[in-house]
Amino acid sequence: MSCSVCHGSGRIYEHVQDDTGIPCGCQIRPTPIPAENDIRIADFFKKYPWMQTLPKRVQDFFVHAECAVDRNGHQQYEYADNFRYAAFTDLKALAEFQMRHHKGCCGNREEIIEDDDGKLWVVGFNYGH
Repeated sequence: MSCSVCHGSGRIYEHVQDDTGIPCGCQIRPTPIPAENDIRIADFFKKYPWMQTLPKRVQDFFVHAECAVDRNGHQQYEYADNFRYAAFTDLKALAEFQMRHHKGCCGNREEIIEDDDGKLWVVGFNYGH
């Protein structure tokens, strides 16, 4: 049985058990990326160098998009592209984000992320072409 708050969020997280021993996604932490993906991550940042200027939590969202695998070991978001982001305080960037969202095709994943400074970002990408 899963938590009604976090069930179906689609996030790449593992459940963390609280003191009662009940797993709950409301107490989630990012699933660690296996060490064998280090080269893949380095190549990813070479392909998208602008991502390195973003806050760490925003970067992690995109890295997980590139490296996440399903329970059978297959890439979860094949052919991920159209990576997009915008800070909620930047109206021009939000308009660009929406435009890119509407131009994307196939699968779509978007999320709101709070960085370490408390700034909110909307991030997303398309996959599965």
